[in-house]
Amino acid sequence: MQLAQLQLLRAEVLIDNWENAYRDPHVKSDFFDDIVRQTMAMDLSDLMEPNPLRKRRAKTPLKAQDSVVSVVDKSAVLAMIEQLDALSQIDNELPLSDEEHKQLALDFAHDEDIFAWCQAIALWIKQHQVEKVSLWQLQQALGMPLVEVWLGLLHSPTPYQWDDQGEFYKEAQDIWISQ
Repeated sequence: MQLAQLQLLRAEVLIDNWENAYRDPHVKSDFFDDIVRQTMAMDLSDLMEPNPLRKRRAKTPLKAQDSVVSVVDKSAVLAMIEQLDALSQIDNELPLSDEEHKQLALDFAHDEDIFAWCQAIALWIKQHQVEKVSLWQLQQALGMPLVEVWLGLLHSPTPYQWDDQGEFYKEAQDIWISQ
């Protein structure tokens, strides 16, 4: 029994020595201070170009003709205020329901009759049997605003060929349309 206890103690000492030999070393907290740098600052100002100086604008004194301020008659201002009050009272007396707002929006949207614009363009091209016509000439011949002609051509079921002679979207006479 005593021999077994001695062998046990000897084995524990050998294991402790082996573990201590291969364990991380214990060092003081200031041991690495000479080798490790925690923070660093660098002055790179010699490598950078200086900012260009900004030119200050010279302040020009305002001339009398540059001003938009003028003296207004008090009675004219009061008349304008009364007119605005009358308009706001009319708007407040007749509030519109959501359905009426929706109907007004639909009425406004249906004022643009793109189908009629497409038909007018197709009819004019068919009647005049032209091979090519400039957007400007087409607009002048139809007597329609340019935006209506443009939208009519874009939404038309007829596939028109577009040809620009100058800068696109710059001048209406430089854009040619053909079938």
